[in-house]
Amino acid sequence: MRLNSPNFRDRFQIMPLKRQLIYINGKDETGRVVSYFYRGNKCVIVFKNSDKEYEYNSDRVRIVRTAISEDKAYNIFNYLTEIADIVGLKTEEGSNILAKIYQRISFIPQDCILANYLNGTMPQMNRDHQSDEIFPFGFNISQKDAVFKAFSSSISVIEGPPGTGKTQTILNIIANAVIRGQRIAVVSSNNSATKNVYEKLEKNGIGFMNKNFMFNVNIGRFAYLTGRSLSAFKRDFKITFNETPNRWLIKKRLQEAYFLIKKKNKKPSDIYLELGLETLSHFSYAFKKKFGQTPTELAAREKKTCH
Repeated sequence: MRLNSPNFRDRFQIMPLKRQLIYINGKDETGRVVSYFYRGNKCVIVFKNSDKEYEYNSDRVRIVRTAISEDKAYNIFNYLTEIADIVGLKTEEGSNILAKIYQRISFIPQDCILANYLNGTMPQMNRDHQSDEIFPFGFNISQKDAVFKAFSSSISVIEGPPGTGKTQTILNIIANAVIRGQRIAVVSSNNSATKNVYEKLEKNGIGFMNKNFMFNVNIGRFAYLTGRSLSAFKRDFKITFNETPNRWLIKKRLQEAYFLIKKKNKKPSDIYLELGLETLSHFSYAFKKKFGQTPTELAAREKKTCH
C-alpha cells in the first residue's frame, strides 16, 4: 500500500513531528515513525522509507500526547516560532537568539505552564500540596506565603521594591525544589542577579550537593570537598536541608531514579549504579518503601500507558 493513497490516509493516523511521541520497547522512535494504528491488541507501525507494517504487542508501545497534540495549540506554537524568526534579537554575527531557542524545543509536556497557554486553559492549583517547606535563608510571613504558592500553583509572581527580600524568597524556593528532587532554572536578563543567587547557594552547599549527589562517596568526603569539617558539614546541612546528609542523599537518588524511569523510560538495572546505589536489590527495596512499588513495577506500568 502506497503512503500517499487515500485508503492509507483513512486507515492510518499520520504523526506530525513531535506533536506526540512514540516509544517502542522503551526507546523513543518518534523520528523514525511515519504512522501507526491499532489492530486488536497490536500496534502497527510504519517506519520511514518503507511501506511495510510492523506489528507490536500493545505493551511494547507507548504513545505520549504533548502540549501541541491539538491543532489549535500546534498552530499557535508555529505562529510564535515564525514571530521569533522575524523579531528575535540577533547577535553581531547575525544569529537569531530567540529563533534558535525555539528550534531547540523538541517536546512540550502536557503538564507544563506553556501547555496551558497554548491550549487556552487555566492552570490548576495543587490542592493536595502540604505546607512542609523549609526556610534555610530565613523568612517573614509574606515570603513564607510566596514559597507556598510557588509549589501549590503552576505559576506565581513575586514583586516588590528593592530590599523587600525577593532574592531571599527565590533562594528558599530553590532550596525546597532541590530537597524535593525537582529541577529549577534561574533565568534573568541581569547577570549580576543570577550571580548573586548562585553565590549564595554555593555558600550554603546547595549547588554542590545537587550536582554531586550521585557519586557514591562517604559523608566525610563530601564535607572535605565543601571545605568543612565533618561536624560543621552535618550542622550546616541540617540547617539548610532540614535533615541528615545520609537521608537526603537516599531521598534525592530515589527521586532521580523515579524521574528517569517515568519520564525517560530508563531501565532500573541501567541506572542504579549511576545514581550511587550499590546493589539492585537494595535499590528495589528502598524504592518500594518510598513509592509503594518497585522500580521494575513502575517501568512495566509506564510501558503499558498507551493512548
